[in-house]
Formats: sequence, C-alpha cells, structure tokens
Amino acid sequence: MMKKFLFFVFFLASFLLSFAQERTISGIVTSESDGEAIPGVSVVVKGTTVGMMTDVNGKYSIIVKSDAKVLIFSYIGMVTKEVEIGLKNTVNVALETEATGIDEVVVTAMGIKKAKKSLGYAVENVGHEELMEGNQTNIVNALQGKVAGVSITNSGGAPGASSVIMIRGGNSLSGDNQPLFVVDGIPIDNSTVAGNLVANSNRGLDLNSEDIESVSILKGPAAAALYGIKAANGAVIITTKTGKAGEAKISYNGSFSVDNIVGVPDMQTMYGQGTMIRHNMSYITTFSWDTLNLADNVPIYHNLQDFYQTAYSSNHNVSYSGGNEKSTVYASVGRLNNNGVMDRTNYDRTSFKLNTTSSLKKNLKIGSSFNYVNSASNRTRQGSSNSGSFSSILNYPINVNMKDYLNEDGTQKIVESLGDAPMDNPYWSAINNPIYNRVDRYIGIANVSYNPFKFLNLTYRIGSDVFMEKNKSSYAWGSARFNTGYVGEYEAFNQITTSTLLLNANHKIAKHSFGLTIGNNIEDNYYRRTNWSGENFIEPDFVGINNIESADRTVNQKIIRKRIVSAFGELKYDWNSEVFFNLTGRVDKTSTLPLENNTFFYPSAGISVLVSTILKNRGVFALSDIGIDYFKIRSTWAQVGKDAPPHVLQTPMVSSTNSYTIDPEGFMRAIYPTGNPALLPEFTNSFEVGTDIRLFNNRVGIDFSYYNMTSLDQILFIRMAPSTSTFGGYLNAGSINNKGIELLLSTTAVKKTNFNWYVDLNFAKAVSHVNELPGEIKQVENSDSWAYNSIAEGAGLL
Repeated sequence: MMKKFLFFVFFLASFLLSFAQERTISGIVTSESDGEAIPGVSVVVKGTTVGMMTDVNGKYSIIVKSDAKVLIFSYIGMVTKEVEIGLKNTVNVALETEATGIDEVVVTAMGIKKAKKSLGYAVENVGHEELMEGNQTNIVNALQGKVAGVSITNSGGAPGASSVIMIRGGNSLSGDNQPLFVVDGIPIDNSTVAGNLVANSNRGLDLNSEDIESVSILKGPAAAALYGIKAANGAVIITTKTGKAGEAKISYNGSFSVDNIVGVPDMQTMYGQGTMIRHNMSYITTFSWDTLNLADNVPIYHNLQDFYQTAYSSNHNVSYSGGNEKSTVYASVGRLNNNGVMDRTNYDRTSFKLNTTSSLKKNLKIGSSFNYVNSASNRTRQGSSNSGSFSSILNYPINVNMKDYLNEDGTQKIVESLGDAPMDNPYWSAINNPIYNRVDRYIGIANVSYNPFKFLNLTYRIGSDVFMEKNKSSYAWGSARFNTGYVGEYEAFNQITTSTLLLNANHKIAKHSFGLTIGNNIEDNYYRRTNWSGENFIEPDFVGINNIESADRTVNQKIIRKRIVSAFGELKYDWNSEVFFNLTGRVDKTSTLPLENNTFFYPSAGISVLVSTILKNRGVFALSDIGIDYFKIRSTWAQVGKDAPPHVLQTPMVSSTNSYTIDPEGFMRAIYPTGNPALLPEFTNSFEVGTDIRLFNNRVGIDFSYYNMTSLDQILFIRMAPSTSTFGGYLNAGSINNKGIELLLSTTAVKKTNFNWYVDLNFAKAVSHVNELPGEIKQVENSDSWAYNSIAEGAGLL
C-alpha cells in the first residue's frame, strides 16, 4: 500500500513539475502606423520551431517552456521584431512598416533562400493564395497572368489537356523553350508526350496545387545559372507545404464548379447536304453558273450547340499539420473529378502527400517528402481529320440531325465530307473511338542538413521522380478513318534521379559579409516507351491487339538514357546591406555530346544596389520625404550552356527492311537521322538590367526589367536534300537573339483591418530574331505535320 502511495506522490510531483515548466503567453499584434490589429502574424519561440499565427483580431496565445526567452514576430511588409518575454504572461507588440517593403526571402537556385533585395536578377514569387484564386487544376495554368514575361498556352479546353509555359519568349530554334521545374530542390519532369490528334497532359498537371506553399519564377539564364543545362530557359521553383509545430490542425478545402461553353461560331443556314450531284475537285473551273434554288421546309439542326453539355466538377482536399519543436508532419489527400463539356471526356486525379522534418540534434536535421499521384482520363480526338470532334461538327450538314447517327442494323450513318472523305459522327466517335490514359507517379525526396559550426552548413539531398503511363486509343469497326478497326497502345516509364551536395559558408566582418556555396550535382534520366498498334480486326466487336493478325501489327520500343555530372560554386559579398555582388560558375559533363566536347564551363556575375538605403544612411537625402520608400537598381550578366538530345551522335543500326522509304521524287531515303559525332554545346549569353521601386508607404510597387539574350551554336535538326539518301541530322546551326522588357505595377488600393484590395498589372514584350543559319542555308523546315513551321534568317520566332 505504501509503495502505491509513494508512486502516486511521485507521479503527481512529476506532473506538477512538468506543468510548472510550461506557461502560456498571450497578447495582440498591431500596426504601429495606425494601431489596427494584424491577422496572420507569425509568432515563433526563438531557437525552436514552436509557433503559431495571430487570428483575425490580431490575437495569439502560445505555450512556451520555462527556458524560453524571446518571441519572434514577423509579417510580410513589416519589420521582424524580437521581444524578450521575461516573466510576463502578456506581450503586446506593435510592428513597423518595412522601410524597404522588399525584405522578403525567396527560394532561388538549388533551393537556397536569399533576401530578394540582394538579387541582381528578376525573381517573382507567387504564394499559395494567389495560386488558388482561379481554382485551376493545372499548376501551369494557375500562373496565368500573375508573372510578367511568363506566357501560358493551353492545348485545348478538354479535361487534362496540356499547357505550355514560356519565360521571356522563344530562345531556341529547336522549339524547346520550356523552363526547368523543381520541387523542393529536386528537378521533375514537365514534358508532354507528343500525341496524334489528341491533347495529352503535361506532367505538371500531376501536382496538387493545395500542397504548394509558393512558386518562385527564376527568369532567364542569370537567375537559374546554378541549375545549368536544363535551366537555360529559366526555372519554376516549387516549394511544398510542411508541418507547423504546435497544436495539430486538420483542414478541409473543397470546391464545386460548373462549366459551359461561352459561345459557338455562327453557322450558315443556306446550304445543306445534297444528293446525286456532280462534283469536281479540280482547281480548274468547268461548271457553269446557274441560279441558286432554295429548298422549302428543310429542317435546320443546331448540331454544334447541342453537342456540348454542362460539365460538373469537384475538388476535395484534406490535410493534417502538426508537430513539436523537434519534428513536424504534413500529410494530405486530394481527389479531383473534372468532367468535360464534350460527352465522355473527364480527368480524375487522386493524390497523397507526406512531408516530415526532424531535429536529431541541435545541429543535425533530416527531412523527407513523398508524393503519389494517380490520374486517369478519357479524351476526345481533335484536329482537322475526319475523326476530330470539333472539325466534324463544323463540317456536319446543318440539315442532318447529328443525334440520329445509327442505322437500323446498329452501324454508323456515314456522312460524306469535302472530297468524298467520310467522317465519323461525333456522338458515335465519343462512344466507339475512345482515348484512355492512366498515370501513376511517385516523387520521393530525402535530405539531411548539418551545421558543424555556426558559419558552416552541409546539405545533402537526393530525390527521384518516377512516372508510369499507359495509353490506349482505338477506332471501332465501321469508323470512317479505319473501317476495319484500329488499336494503338503504349506504355512509358520515366525516372529522373538527382543527387545534390551543398556546402554553404557565411562570415561577417564589421560591415562586410561574405558567402560561399560549392556543390556537386549528379542527374540520371532513364526513359522507356513500348508501342504496339495494328488494324483490321478479326472479330468486329472485340477491340484489342490480340484481335489483329500478326502481319498487321507493329511493335517498337525506345530507350533513352542520359547523365549529367556537375560542379558549381557561388561567391557572395554584401557591404553594409547596401551593395550586393555575386559570382557563379558551373561545370557540366553530359553524356549526350562527344567526349572532346562534353565538358564545359559557364559563369555569371550580378550586382544589386539599394540607392535609397545608401542615401539615407549617408545623410544625403531621404527619398521617403518625396514618397519613395525603396529604390534599387540591379544588373546581371550570365552565360549558360545546353547539350544535345540523347543518342544523336551516331547513326542507328536498323533492319534494312524498314529503314528506307521511297519518297515522291523517287529517291530512297533513310527514315532515321544521321548521327553527328562533332556536335558542340550551345551557349546563351544574357544581359539584364532593372529597377525595383516602392512608393507611398509601400502602397505602390514598380518592377522593371530589360534583357538581351543571344544563343550561339544552336543545336538544330536540319533536313537533308533527297540526293543525300538520308532523312536529316543535328547540326550546330547559327544563332538567335531574344530581347524584351517587363513591367510589374502592384498597388494596395484599400488596406483595412479585415479587408485588403490589391491590384496588380503586368506588361511584357519579347522580340526574337534569327541572326544566322549554318552555311548557305537561309531557311529551315521545322515541322513534320500540316502545321507548317519554318525558320529563316532575319525572321522572328514565335
């Protein structure tokens, strides 16, 4: 009995002791200028990850340990304040408006965080709330109109259709102007698989915007120089959400949307489908003119309007965030159902995200991130073919009811189109000629950070982006394009594995601050795609590759491997937080260029000068007296290299039975490109100058940039003359210049305690010019399709 009593006393004493070691501190955070409460202020116990945010009334209440000494209060646009708490239980704080209005921290190359004021190049940051404003399912579309100099092009309005992003216009003759995508420090794939008459997805669509904390846009080679080869066109740096220390928080965010077409083209109602007519497809007119005779009581059908439907979509996300001063967890599950305005089109996505951080010791931290995405879509055909839904509707006779598409025996009613080419009925095609796509994607990241000394940090990060894609496209027996049936399928596997080692050192002597970053980066890319297709079904009602005779089948496989090994460094100097210099250098060794040319170096240099701070600190003149709170000028010069596509150095060895074709001129030509073992890396030289200005207590912001980029030794595919008996090959083909301006005007029109109204306007103009093509070549064809495209000296580039 005594033992139980003593145990109870010991337990009670331990409980009271642990309780006594913690206390609650509360208070309110206001603005020093107007005394109004500030919601969303970050309140953190210094030296820990314990923190919280003020509520809508600016109030907070935080539990701290007895040894806690300082609370840190921070808010965008306000001066961060550290307050000693002593023995107080109530701490009220008034924050000052940030003198510069630009002291925010942005994520730059290699995931390194820097003060925006120290950068010599243009970087724009888009926060989570901005990303979610348009309720876009594609992260690329969510950036539309939010960043100056960034253009977004959608391939179509179908669910899951791809979107192309371009930063500062075209800078490549090959048409590869996509920026690098990076998630939590690891490059990921944002490619779009080329498809025939279908809008395939870009892989950025796999990312759930609800899991994204912010997106930084690094514009041009100068901003992304440390990323090297893959960032010649800039970079999109995505930072995902992490757990917050403190009380566990479960959140739900859902949305429901309704889509309808805005309008349709006006259709003529004078002419309809005729029968038993003479026709002439020749360019020479042989028919005589006669009076137009209009038929009476002919019905008019609104086939175009009637084909589209009202589409209902929903998006649901549940997330968990929590942890303590030693570890945090963020987990989320999302489900998207996106239906299209065309019958039987949809895109469904299920995502799971897990982020963890742990402090094993005071100077040793580890973190991990895992993202799984499963998506599936059903798509319609597009383009000008006789199976493209939109083109078929436009060509459909207005006096024929498109909904009446079946004969009595269940076969499709065929309607003749221009030149006697039959076309599929869009309703019939949606049911019988489906396109199905499924993707499983895994993104895993692990990192460790070690601080052996206060001034030194060592970080290692490894990650892998893997996706597996399956696609099936078929034409049923009786379709217009493949009357006896067709099926085509492919399976693709893609893996990008990246390893990065970073060493960061920082030291300050009086007014002089120095920083050094050196690192190593290894990237492996493996891609495999297997295709099989065939036509002429044995059994009309069964759609499958096994329902086709072996002689009518085609099977092929493509494997691509690529490796880049790099070393890089950056030297930073800061004088009194007024003038900032930085120098970078990177060496890349790539597997896609010849041994004698596969290693190359490129540097960059930048400067940022805070004119307003210098004048104020020297007592010369306070620009704030005339309404200018912040005035910065910046400039950067950079060079970045770029390698060749994989496997273009040697001519492939293939079977003679299928490696040559006879062209219309009677020449026998190889259908595979000729290798070029003498390729050189291409280089882009970039110069940028700009200014950042804040006016009227940071209510107005102006960011201006001018840039000029010239790319030399462009690696371009050139078609050869038929007399060479080859299809073509890659050459270092001339140069292109791209220059332009960007202007961003941001204003706070209304600023109240519970209501803020922000107005942002951006303008950009980019001009591309082809300076030179190789040798005596003045024009190069750059397309394999009817969408003809060519490159010519002295012409622009779209």
